[in-house]
Amino acid sequence: MEGHPDPKTKIRSHPKEKANYLSHWFFCWELPFFYKGYKKQITEEDLYGPLKDHKSKLLGDKLEEAWLTELKTQKNPSLWRTLRKVFGLEFFLYGLILVVEELIVRMCQPLLIGKLMSYYTPNQTTISKNEACIYASFVVFASFLYVMIGHSYALGLFHLGMKIRVAVSSLVYRKSLKLSQSTIADNTAGHLLNLLANDVGRFEYNVANVHFLWMGPLETLVICGLTYWMLGATAIIGIAILLGFIPVQVYLAKRVSVYRLRTALKTDKRVKLMNEIITGVKVIKMYSWEKPFAKLVELARKLEVDQIKISSYLRGFNMACQIFLGRIAVFFCILVYVLIGGNIEAQYVYVLTSFYEIIRLGSVIFLPMGMMEMGETITSVKRILEFLKQPEITSIRKSNHEGIKINNACVKWDKSPKNTLTNINLNIKSNQLVTLTGAVGSGKTTLLHVILQEIPLLEGSLETGGTISYASQQPWLFSASIRDNILFGEKFYQSKYDQVTKVCSLEHDFALLPFGDRSLVGERGVMLSGGQKSRINLARAIYKDADLYLLDDPLSAVDAHVGKQIFENCIRNYLKNKTTILITHQIQHLDNTDIIYLIENGKIMEGGTLLELREKNTGFLNVLEKSSDVQNDQQIESKYNLEESKEHPQEVKESQVTGAVSNRVYRDYFLAGGPFLIGFIVILLHAMVQTIAVGGDYFLSFWVNLEQDNATSSHNVLTTDNCLYIYSGLTLLLVIIALVCSLCFFRFCITTSTNLHNNMFRKIVSCSMYFFNTNESGRILNRFSKDIGLIDENLPLSMMDTFQISLNVLAIAVIIAVVNPWILVPTVIMFALFYVYRKIFLASSRNLKRIEGRARSPIYSHVTSSLEGISTIRAFGAQTMLQNEFDERQDSHSSSFYMFLACDGAFGFWLDLCCVIFLGIVTFSILFMGSENYGANMGLAITQSIMMTGLLQWGMKQSGQLENQMTSVERVVEYTKLEPESDEGTKQTPKEWPTNGKIKFNCVSFRYSSQDPWVLRKLIFDIRAKEKVGIVGRTGAGKSSLISVLFHLVPYQGDVFIDDMNTKTIHLESLRSKITIIPQDPVLFSGTIRYNLDPFDEYQDSQLWDALEEVEMKNLVSGFPAGLSNKVLDGGANFSVGQRQLLCLARAVVRMNKILILDEATANVDPRTDELIQKTIRSKFRECTVLTIAHRLNTVMDSDRILVMSDGCVFEFDEPRRLLENTNGVFYRLVKQAGSDI
Repeated sequence: MEGHPDPKTKIRSHPKEKANYLSHWFFCWELPFFYKGYKKQITEEDLYGPLKDHKSKLLGDKLEEAWLTELKTQKNPSLWRTLRKVFGLEFFLYGLILVVEELIVRMCQPLLIGKLMSYYTPNQTTISKNEACIYASFVVFASFLYVMIGHSYALGLFHLGMKIRVAVSSLVYRKSLKLSQSTIADNTAGHLLNLLANDVGRFEYNVANVHFLWMGPLETLVICGLTYWMLGATAIIGIAILLGFIPVQVYLAKRVSVYRLRTALKTDKRVKLMNEIITGVKVIKMYSWEKPFAKLVELARKLEVDQIKISSYLRGFNMACQIFLGRIAVFFCILVYVLIGGNIEAQYVYVLTSFYEIIRLGSVIFLPMGMMEMGETITSVKRILEFLKQPEITSIRKSNHEGIKINNACVKWDKSPKNTLTNINLNIKSNQLVTLTGAVGSGKTTLLHVILQEIPLLEGSLETGGTISYASQQPWLFSASIRDNILFGEKFYQSKYDQVTKVCSLEHDFALLPFGDRSLVGERGVMLSGGQKSRINLARAIYKDADLYLLDDPLSAVDAHVGKQIFENCIRNYLKNKTTILITHQIQHLDNTDIIYLIENGKIMEGGTLLELREKNTGFLNVLEKSSDVQNDQQIESKYNLEESKEHPQEVKESQVTGAVSNRVYRDYFLAGGPFLIGFIVILLHAMVQTIAVGGDYFLSFWVNLEQDNATSSHNVLTTDNCLYIYSGLTLLLVIIALVCSLCFFRFCITTSTNLHNNMFRKIVSCSMYFFNTNESGRILNRFSKDIGLIDENLPLSMMDTFQISLNVLAIAVIIAVVNPWILVPTVIMFALFYVYRKIFLASSRNLKRIEGRARSPIYSHVTSSLEGISTIRAFGAQTMLQNEFDERQDSHSSSFYMFLACDGAFGFWLDLCCVIFLGIVTFSILFMGSENYGANMGLAITQSIMMTGLLQWGMKQSGQLENQMTSVERVVEYTKLEPESDEGTKQTPKEWPTNGKIKFNCVSFRYSSQDPWVLRKLIFDIRAKEKVGIVGRTGAGKSSLISVLFHLVPYQGDVFIDDMNTKTIHLESLRSKITIIPQDPVLFSGTIRYNLDPFDEYQDSQLWDALEEVEMKNLVSGFPAGLSNKVLDGGANFSVGQRQLLCLARAVVRMNKILILDEATANVDPRTDELIQKTIRSKFRECTVLTIAHRLNTVMDSDRILVMSDGCVFEFDEPRRLLENTNGVFYRLVKQAGSDI
C-alpha cells in the first residue's frame, strides 16, 4: 500500500535451500555471506528471498485456519491450543533433540572427567596413561558433539520462534481489518503497534528456553542419582539447595509476569500518546504546546518506567543468582563433606563441579529464564487473545434488491447514551442520485456507515444490492504516488484513468506538481493541500467500477468553481447510470438530484425533490438557500499528458549509519545514565564480582592441592579449618557484591533509557515540519516502541553478560596459564582468531541488524495507515490486498532477521569449535607436557576449559548482540541530535503583544526545497490592525502555505512583521503562542472534552462552557452524562468532522489571542452552523485581526478586505466593494457567477 517494490529488483533464492546436511550441521552455507559482508556494505539488495517455511502468507493462512476452527469448536478459545496445533509437532521434535544433547552427550562429560581425575589420585595403579588419553579424547569428542547438536538445536528453535511471531503478527493484522468501529475506537493504533512491536516479539526468543521448564528438573534428578552413586550423600546437599530455590524462581517469574502486563498497558498509553502527537504535530507546533506535551510524554514514560524498574530489579536478582547460586551449592557440599571428616580430593571436587555446572546452566540459568520468559509470554498471549476475541463487523447482507432498502433502522455508537439514528426508512432505487443534508452532528456520516455495515443495527433491517465504492469525509491517503492512491489495487486503463482525473478536476494539479500523478503524497497526504487530498480521495472512489457510490461531503474541501465542475462532470454525468448517495450542504446542487433527505437529530425529517421540500417550507432548507454557496464557471485549461511524466520521484529513505557502532554511541549511552564516575563504578563492580568468583575457584584448587600435600607432609601453614574459613568468606563476599552489582547496574540502565527517551522526544517535537512531512510515522514510532523496548529490557541483559563473561574468560585464561604457562601460546592464538571472527561477523550482523530495524518501520506505517482508512479499505473490499502487502513487508523483515539468526548461529558454532580444539590442546598438553602431579590443577584446567567452550562463544555472541542492540541506541541517539527548526529569534514578546494585530508581508517567497518549484512568490501586502481579511483562491493556490509562513513552520525568504516587529527576531514559542488558528483538518486528542479545550488546566470550567456556547456546542456537551469530562476517543472518532471543527473553534475562543486564523475552518459544517460561527467570530473577535481562508465566498463577503491568490501570488487585495467595481477582476467573475444572494 505504501508504494511498491521496484519490479527490476530480482529476489534471489536462499542458499539454505541448496545446502546439504554437512553444510547445515557445520554452518557452512552462511560463510560466503560473511565474506561478502566483510568486503562490502551489506544492503537490502544483498539479501535473499524468504524461505518457504517462514513466508508470512503461508504461516498466517495456517494459523488463521486453526484459529477459526478453534472459535467454532471451543466455548473458550485458546491461542495456546491453536499454536500447539500448528507448531506443536516441530516444538516436540526439538525437545527430543534436547534429550539427546543434555541427558546423553552432556552427562558423559563429568563421568569421563571423573575417570581422568582418577589417574592423578596418589599411588593409583588402575588407570594407565594410555587409558587417561582415551578418557581425555572422549571428553573432547563429547564437547564436539555437544557443540554441533546444540547450535543446530538453538538455531532451529529461534527459527521456530520467528515463525510463530510472523504467524501471530499476520493473524493480529488480519483481525484488525475485521474489527467493528466501536472496537477500533477502544483499541487504538498505539495498542495494536505495541502488540506487534513487543508482545508478539516475545515468541522470538522466549521459545528457546521453554524446554528447560521440564529439562531442568529432569536433568537435576538424573544428576542427583549419578552424584549420589559416584560421590556419596554429601554431593546431593547442593542439589537440595538448588531445588529449594525453585519456588523462589517461580515466585519471581509470576511477579515478572505481573509487571510485564502492567508495563505493556503503560507502553500502550505512551505509544498511543506518541501516535497522536505525531499525527497532530502541526497543531501542537502552531499552538506552541511542545513543552506541555513533552511533560505529558515524560509522565507517561515515568509511569511505564516505574513498572520496568521493578521487573528489572527482579531480573537483576536472578542474574546475580546465576553467578553465585551454583558456587553456593558446591560450597555447602564441600562444607558438609569436610565437617563430617572427609578429605577433599580432585575427583570429588571436579566431578561435583562438572555436574553442578550442568545444573547451573539447566536449573539456575535456563530454568528461571524460561520461567520468567514464559510468564511474560503468557501475559502477552492473554493480551493478544483479548484482542483476537474483540467483536468484528458483520458481513453485508446482499440481496437481489437493486439499490438500498432500510426499514426502521436504529443505531448508536458504542457507549453512546442515546441512539445516533432512530427509525430510519430509506428506499433508494438504482441509478438514482440521492442527497443527504442536515446540520452538523445530525447523523449523515453515520447513515453511510450503516450502509457500509460499519455500525451494527440495533433494530430494523438493511438490504443492499451490488458492489459499493466509498469516498470518506476525511480524505484517506497512504504514502505512495497519487496514481497508486487512485488505482488502489485496480487495473490501470489509460483512457479510464484520464477520464476520472479529468472529471475530478485533477489535471491542473498534475500540471503544477513536479512529477505529475507520480508525485509522492507523503504519509496522510501531507504534501498536498486539503482540496487536492479530497479530489484524489474522490477519484479513487470513482475509478472503481461499482453499483453504488457513497460520497461523504467531497465538495466541502474544494473551492466553489471546482465544486461545480466536479458535481456536473463527475457526479451528474460520469455516474449518471449509477446509484449515488451524496452528502452535501450546498443548495445549488440539490436542484439536480433525484431525491433529497433532510436529517435532523438522527431522524429523517423530510424527503423528496427540491421543489417538494420548498413547498413544505422546510426550515433547514430555508437556511441552506439563504446561505447558498458561490459558484464560478472559470475554467483553467491544463495541458497535462500522463505519458509525459516518465520520471519517478524518490521517496526519502530512512537514514542508515555504516560501519561499526561508533564509540560515541557507547559514550552517549553511558553519559545518559549520569556523570562519568557512575558508569566507572558500575564497571568496577563487575570486575570485583568476577575477581572474587574466579578467586574462589582458584582457592578451591589450591585447597585440594594442599590436602594432597597434607597426605604426604604436615608442614603447610594453612590448616583445613583456615581454608574453610577463607573459602566461606570468599563465597559470602561474592553473594553480597554480586547482588549490589546487579541492582546498581540495572538502576543505571533504567536511568539511561529514561533519559534517552525523553531527550529523543524533546528533539523530535522541536524538529521542523519538513522532518515530519518526509519521515513516515512508522519510522518515528519504531524508535519509540521497538527500539526503546530493546533498550529497556534486552540491552541491559546483553551488556551485563558481555561484561561478566569478558572478565570471566580473561580470568580463566590466567588460571589455565598458571597451571601450564605454555598454554599462553595457543590462548593468544585463539583470542586472535576470535578477534578476527568477531570482526568478520560484526561486519555482516551489524548491518543486518540495521536493515532489520529499518524493515520494521514499513510494517508499523502500514498498520497505522490501515486503521486510519479502515472504512475505505472495507468498502473497496481491499482487505486481501492489504493482507498481502502486510505479508510482503513481513517477508522483507524476515529475510534480514533470519539471516541475522543464521549468521549468529554460524558465528557461535565456529567459536565453540575453536574452543573444543583449545580444550583438546589444554588437556593433552597437561597430559604429555611437563610432570603435573596435582589432580586439582588438571581438574581446574579441564573444567574451566569446558566452561570456556560454551562461555566464550556465548560471550562473543553477546558482545555481538550488544553491538547489534546498540544500533537501537544509535537510532535513538540519531534522533536526539536532530536539528531543531530554525529559531533565529531571541526576543520574548510582552504579555499583551500584539496590541494591534497589524501584519505586513514584505517580499515573502517559499518552497519546500531548492529543487522544488516556488509555492509562494514574492508576496507583498499589509493587513491593518483589527482588520477582517478573507483569503480566497483555487485549491493549491498557496493559501495554507501563507499561514505556515506566518507561524514560521517553514523556512522562507523575505520578512513578516506583526505590529512592526520582524517575526524572525521573535522566539518561536513566544510568536506562536500569540496567534490562534483553527486548522483545516480538525485535530482532537484522546482524553476528555475539557482536556481538548484546555490541555493544561489554564482556564476555569465556566470559561470553557462559555466558549462551547459561543460555538453552539453547549447543548450537545451538557447532554453527556460526564459533561466536560466526557471521553473523546482516538482522533475524536465519537464526534462528526463538523463537531470536531466546532470544538477546535471553541479552543480558539478560549485562547482569545489578538490574531485569529481560520483555515477553511467551516468547510465541514452546514450553512446554518457556518452563519452562527461567523456571528460568533464577528462579535467575539471584533477587536482582533481575523484571517479567514474559505471556499464559501459568502463567509468572507463581509470582510474588510479580500485577498485573492493564485499559483502562489497575490492577484487582488482590496475591499469587496472595490473588487466588484473591477469588472475584469478575478473576484468580480467569482461573485457574478454567484448570483444575487451575495
